[in-house]
Amino acid sequence: MALTPDPRRDQYRAADAKEIVHPDAGRLSLTFRSFDVRGAPGRQLVVYQAEPGSPGAQGLALLGSLHATRRRETAAER
Repeated sequence: MALTPDPRRDQYRAADAKEIVHPDAGRLSLTFRSFDVRGAPGRQLVVYQAEPGSPGAQGLALLGSLHATRRRETAAER
């Protein structure tokens, strides 16, 4: 994992790659960056992304679609 200074802040952000195997979307190759959260020592915001057009991007789109579908089904049951 590489630490790079963020010129806008005194904090550092970490950048690295990760491969995740999700039961619905399969293998996702993602990059991520983590940022320190001001006012919350020890807390970080982690942002994952996939290369546009990659299988990882398609997998993330699938997960978004599955989530939206499940939310609609849950709301309809109420």
